[in-house]
Amino acid sequence: QFWLRFFLYKTVSWLYLTLSFSYLRFHHQDLKALSYSFSSSAVLQRATYIEGQSILRNQDVSQFINRVVTRPDNPIWNEVLGKPTVQRASNLATVWDPFRFYLDQELSHCGINQFTLFWDGAQWKILHLIDTVLPCQSE
Repeated sequence: QFWLRFFLYKTVSWLYLTLSFSYLRFHHQDLKALSYSFSSSAVLQRATYIEGQSILRNQDVSQFINRVVTRPDNPIWNEVLGKPTVQRASNLATVWDPFRFYLDQELSHCGINQFTLFWDGAQWKILHLIDTVLPCQSE
């Protein structure tokens, strides 16, 4: 039982570390490193509501990365992550992670990021990232 707990802890730690490094790459506008976080076939989506209609928007990963790395210094982006829920089976994992997004230290929006990751033998790669924007609960 100790070894199973140790293995699960190490696995969850590696997955969370992978996503933490992705967030660091996001905030430091690191094109090469951020690109390397995603699988070459990665899918990026946003689930939202527009005028009461449930909408699923596809985003191009390359365009998303380009927007991130070429954004101006102001306003300052800060995505604060909540407590993740991680599930893993072999070389496939999902992470459900609530977030709060700030622009210049002012709360902009809240939501959930849901990642699907694949272990390619060398590192965890993001296969799918979908997020949604939710009403923010008070801090």
